[in-house]
This record gives sequence, C-alpha cells and structure tokens, in this order.
Amino acid sequence: MPGPNLCLDARGVEVITQDPSPELRERACNALRQRGIAAVPYHSGPELLVSIHKQVPEEAICEDDCRVDLKDSGKIRKLRFVDTKDKDLLTKLIERCLIIEIGRRTDMWRLDSPRIWYMPKPFMTIDDIAAYRRFEISAIPIESVGVGIVIDVGTAFFTVSTIADFFRKDVSEMEQKQLRKQFEFLSKRQHGQKGSLLYDLGHKKGKCYFIECLPDTTCATTGILRVKGHDYPSLLDYYHQKYPSLSVKADDTVARVSFPTLDRPQKVAANKLHLRVMNKSLPKDLKQVDKITPKDRRNLIEEFWAGLGEDPLGQEMPTVAAQLWQPASDKIMNIKPPNLLFARDQILSSPSNGNLERYKEYFHKRSPLIREAGCFIVPSAVTRTIYYAVPDKTNNTMAIKLAEDITTHISGWTRVSMDPKIISYRNLEDAFSQLNREKQPGMVVFVFEDDDPATYFMVSYELKRWRVKRITYKIFLYKFRRGGSKWQSFTEMCALDVLQQLDCIPWTIEGPLHYESQLAIDVGKDHRYFALSLLKCLPQPAVPSFWIGTSVELKPDPKLETINEIFLRDKIIELFMRLEQLQRAPLRSALILRDGRKSGRESEGIYAAKEELIRRGMLNKDVRMDIVDIHKHTVKGIRIWDFISESDVRHALEGKALFLDDATVIVTNTGAATLRQGTADPLMLVARGEGINMVHVVEDVHTTTHLNYSSPGTAQRLPLVLKRTDDELESRAAQEIRRIR
Repeated sequence: MPGPNLCLDARGVEVITQDPSPELRERACNALRQRGIAAVPYHSGPELLVSIHKQVPEEAICEDDCRVDLKDSGKIRKLRFVDTKDKDLLTKLIERCLIIEIGRRTDMWRLDSPRIWYMPKPFMTIDDIAAYRRFEISAIPIESVGVGIVIDVGTAFFTVSTIADFFRKDVSEMEQKQLRKQFEFLSKRQHGQKGSLLYDLGHKKGKCYFIECLPDTTCATTGILRVKGHDYPSLLDYYHQKYPSLSVKADDTVARVSFPTLDRPQKVAANKLHLRVMNKSLPKDLKQVDKITPKDRRNLIEEFWAGLGEDPLGQEMPTVAAQLWQPASDKIMNIKPPNLLFARDQILSSPSNGNLERYKEYFHKRSPLIREAGCFIVPSAVTRTIYYAVPDKTNNTMAIKLAEDITTHISGWTRVSMDPKIISYRNLEDAFSQLNREKQPGMVVFVFEDDDPATYFMVSYELKRWRVKRITYKIFLYKFRRGGSKWQSFTEMCALDVLQQLDCIPWTIEGPLHYESQLAIDVGKDHRYFALSLLKCLPQPAVPSFWIGTSVELKPDPKLETINEIFLRDKIIELFMRLEQLQRAPLRSALILRDGRKSGRESEGIYAAKEELIRRGMLNKDVRMDIVDIHKHTVKGIRIWDFISESDVRHALEGKALFLDDATVIVTNTGAATLRQGTADPLMLVARGEGINMVHVVEDVHTTTHLNYSSPGTAQRLPLVLKRTDDELESRAAQEIRRIR
C-alpha cells in the first residue's frame, strides 16, 4: 500500500472491565472481528481503536468467567503513518480490515489463526489425500513507502477420509487392521504424539488433536454434555441446537479430541474430523506440490487479489496498489560471499560480479577442496576408532560397507588413519551393554530399527558419554539398495555429521568479520529447552582463530518463551568460559542473535553476563555487544525475487537483502545458485537497541551461513551458530516422549 502520507481515522471504544490486561483487550478485538469490526488495542490504556466511522453499538462480551463491556467513546483519532507512535497501530488495523473483508467476500475458510485462509476446494487429490492452497496475511510498515501487505502462499494436506472411516467396525478384521495402520502412518502418532485434525462444521472449521476413537459410542449415546456453561442431553442434541443445518445422525461414531483453547478433552462426531497430513507421510506424487516457483507464487497472489475485487480493505478505506511492490535500489543490498580458507592455505575465492555460473561453481568446489586439502582444523586428540552399532539382522556386507565408506571419508578429510569397529546387537539393551563396556567412549554411528522418539530418548540417555550419529535402519537399507551415487552421497553426508561431532572444522572464513564473535540464543518449540551457541572467528594467526561451542539447557519456566535472566546470565558465562583455556586476548565485539519474538528481561541477563566476562578478562572493557532479533520464520511471509519481466520472476541470488528501515532487514541466504525447487525463505533481522549498524550485522550473518559443513554444495539458510542451536533443539525434541493431554 503506497504512500508515506497515509492516514486513517479510527474511532475510540472504551474497554470497561476489572482487569484491562493486554490479553483481555486482544480478546475484545477478536470478539469485534467476529462481528465484522476491525479493532486494535490503543497503546497501554483501556481503549480500542476501530476502523468504522459510525458509532459502535454498546455491548457486553462474556467469555468463561470474564465480562467486558464496550462503550463508544465518541472520539475520532487520526492515525498517521509518519507518526512513530501511530505507525504500528495503523499497520495492524489495515491488516485486520483485510482479514475481515476476506471472510465477507470469499468462500475461503480458516482453522485457528485469523491470518491464514484456505481455498474452499483442493487443487489436487491423490491416494485419499487432498492438497489445499492457503494464504497467510500480514502487513508491515515500510519506511518512506507506507504499509506493505504481504500474501504468502502455502500448501496444506488433509485426508478425504474421516476418523470414522479409519475406525470402521463394519468391515473385516484384516481391513480394520489396514485402516488403523494407514491412520498411524499418516498421523505419525508414535507413543502419545497427537495427530492434528480438521474439525469440519460446514461453514465453520477448527483445529483439534486426536486422542481416541470411541467406536461403541454414538452421538445419541454420549450422555449429558456441558459446553460453555450449558447442558445438552447428548452430543446429537448439541449439534441440533448449535448447528441445525449440519448433517449429524444418531448412530454416527464419536471421537475424543483436545482443543488448543480448552482444558478438557471433548467428544465430537468422528465423521466431521479429517486428519492433517505432514509432508513426510505424503505419497510420491504429492511430495513436491508445496514447492512453488516464484512465477507460480506470483500468479497465485495475483489471483488472490483479483478474487477480492475493488477496494479490498472495504469502503472509505485506503486503496491498495495494483502491482506488487518493487523496492528502490538503495533499499537492496547484494552481499558478496566470503573467501573460504581451507587447509594448506588453499583459498576458494568469492564469485565475482553476481554471475550465476560463478556462484554455482563456488558451491560445487567445496567438497573437492576438502578432499584435496583436508580439514582446516583437526583436534590433536581426535579419536582413532569409530564404532558402528547395527542390528544383528543386518547383512554383514551392508554393515562392512557402511563402516568402511564413512570411515574412509573421515580419514581422508582429517589425514588421520581411523579404524571402524562394528558392534552387532540383538536389541537396544544389548547394544548399550556392549558399548558401555568399552574402556574409552568415543564416536558411534548407531543404526536402529525405527524413528520412534522413545528410541531416540533411550539412545541419548543410555549413551551419555558417547557422541552419537543416528541412522534409521529403513533409510540405511533404502540407500544401500539404491547404490551408486545415491549411496556415495548418503555416506558422505553421514561422514560430515560425524566429522563435526569430532570437533573438526572443514574450512573457515579468510578475512575478518565485523564482529569477533557470535552468540545465538534459541528456545525450543515447546519451551522446555533453550540452546546457546558461541562462535569465535578471527583471521590467522589469532589463537584460536576458530572455535564453536554449543550447550542445551532445560528451562526452569517451560510455560514461557522467555528465559529467566539470571539463569541465562550464568549459562552465557559458562559457555564463554569453555573458550577461556584457548583464549589469549579478550574479545572486542560480540553479536548476539536471539531467535524469537518475546525476550522479557533477557537483555538484563545478557548485559549482566557481559559485565562479569569483562571482569574475568574474556571481553574487552570497551567491548561492542549488539543484540539483534533473528526470526527464522519471518511471520510476515516476505519473499525476495528478481523481476525479469511482467511474465518472468526468478530466484534472487544468495545474499540478497532488503532494508525495510534502519533497524529491520530481510535477507535471503539461499537462492538461484543452489535452490532447485520452491522459493527462498528469508530471515528477518531486527535491531534491539539504537546505533546498531545493520549493514555489518546482515553481512556477518550471511557470511557465517557459508560455514555450511553439513551440506557443502548447498547454500545454508541459517548462520552456523543458529544452525547448531536449531539442530540441538530438534534433536532434544525428538527425544521427548509426549503424553496425551
């Protein structure tokens, strides 16, 4: 939406309640949205701003034990984009106006988020799985431009069959087993994990989680149900009263599910539930349909806008530009890839002049250079034996081939002669017993028979003293049977993972970074753990010129995304002190990258750690420490493309950055040289504080993505420190055994 002079009249609405908390005011906004009125909380006071000019009818909103009275204040406030205090309010109000108009003007539907809308019909159905396009809506302020409306296109998959179909009892016992097996595969319900469901009530849809099917209970025989303070004789009676147009029969099967906003499980009609299917469970013909090219993505976005018609924000609202926004050249930065330094002083030079073929060659040469020059750093005490634990049903030829090929890769890169030792085991307990009898725990490549999270947990717990590379037997067997280049690539990727666990560094950055160190702070999705990763990267002859360490900690407050500031301070100090024995001079600069939207009082913990590290001599007394929020999922769904012509949109090269303002940068670290499918998914960097040079920040972040040791030939989306924390948290999450609510 162009125009830095954009302004909007908004009407004030008083929120009258005993507890005008931010959460309560947002609930009032949601209630108004359901009545077709866009509203946002007005700063910190007990007032909302709405987008309509006419008087807002007074009403009471009652939810659970809470009552909120809304009263029109009669005040009209003019929100101006150029006013710093109004910019975010104006942006959010426009976003919510669009969301309301989508519901009014289209037959698209949504599940839980008001910002994500699904097309009414699937664009493809294969093997009982329907693929739907979805559109995620957001608005962002763009300096000197106005409000930008971002439409991101995605894909979601749901079964055509319902839960009632998967749990039928009117078929043979063999068919019942096949249906249950198919359900388990599609839902990936392993040891208590819950399948996500689409709850289809016709004009209304929602999201819930599967607990169990009750095949002997019908909608007419559930007994009395209490829903939001009201009693219903049965589930059938509930549907007849609340959804009279919905087709529900007395003998329809019932399932028990949990809803995100309710504490207790609920009974619902099983034939209204469709299973959401994750990508790893898709049939081959659907595996790639979510990889949308820039050209197709642009066409889908234009079709979306066309479907909204004129004045998509509503009458008397600002207009929307007819074309996609193209930023001015001074808002775009092309970050030059770094020169990479390998062993024996061999250098891989940065590609010049943005030439696509030079970029491809730059990535392609990395693996041959590791083989030719060897690793840049190999610890003197690196292990000489690599263990391979394999199930005893494994063909001896397969086991030897796996062990010899991975060991050969590692020996070649490290220039250290290593020996493979194969351990054949009957069961997990036998494997743990054999390994733990070894006098010197080291590195083990552990092949196990399934990807059950319980197995991940057991391997981690029982082999605490070992460094473990896990491989599922299914993948191992599949790759072995493929043979040739597929097997070669598989064993090389496994060897690269082992190489990093041995603390070997394949290559480094030749020149200096703007910051001598980077520290990533990352919280797991379930908030149970957080991870820290510290990188020191200096040109030679600094000692050490390169060091990276990572730690994973159990959060004392798992209900919150934020980390306790005292606990964070202590863990930052502990990680820096691991570097102390190698460090000869105090660090003069540090870039702190915090992944996430909420940080609470974490800054206090970071600065407290800084003062203590200065006192201990780890940091220079004048150290420059900048904190930047880095969003792996930008929330705003922004994409960066190269516009060739009206009919040709292509991937941008790796390292393209867009400056929305002095504090906010979008950078795409993957791109045309290595991206084969889909569209590059950028990162968003936001300065937390004044005086941070975001050019330096984005250059260092992009540069350290080139430390992509796990996949040398492919551009890496995340800088190394964040890749390490991300991998560690995902591994820890896989070890968790989740319980049904």
